[in-house]
Amino acid sequence: MIFSSWNIRGLNDPLKQQEVMSLLQHCRIDVLGLVETRVKLRRSEGIIKGRFPAYQVICNYDSHSNGRIWVLGRKSSVHLEVLAPSSQFVHTKVTHLTIRACFFATVVYGSNSGEHRRALWRGLAYLSRSVGIWWLVLGDFNVVRVATERISSCQSDLGDMEDFNNCITACQLEDLKGGGVSSPKRIIKMVGIEFGLSWT
Repeated sequence: MIFSSWNIRGLNDPLKQQEVMSLLQHCRIDVLGLVETRVKLRRSEGIIKGRFPAYQVICNYDSHSNGRIWVLGRKSSVHLEVLAPSSQFVHTKVTHLTIRACFFATVVYGSNSGEHRRALWRGLAYLSRSVGIWWLVLGDFNVVRVATERISSCQSDLGDMEDFNNCITACQLEDLKGGGVSSPKRIIKMVGIEFGLSWT
């Protein structure tokens, strides 16, 4: 099963939508988290039905007017159940249709404000107490774990990094190196191994 996330920085342009479709098909991605979509609710239905008919799409419009987070699940391989949407994450239960295995996936788009991200850290800590199987947390946290991960970093970032690292520790998450152009990180909580995951 292949998972990925992408800070798309806008999904209104038909060319960007085509890029997403190409990525989904070329890499055979089963679950894709798109963050920073910038798509208004009134336009979302047309994009979803027109571009992603083979995918179940969950968005967080009820929690954020811009629907900053979309989670796409390939209908032929997975079923997504939204458990907890918020302005900074969408928490889902993913069921693999062939082997009937279930796990949790949380797609994150952290606020640019360290103060607002503290609500994200509290939310993830709360979720961590209820997951009893695999938990994949992926997306754009808008903060790095160590200063060397960012080209320019300032003293004020240190508190934000500490908050992020404290959250990872409290949630018992582990960094897994990803692949791809920007080599993003995925964070996963491994409680029990039920099936293998492939990473793009």
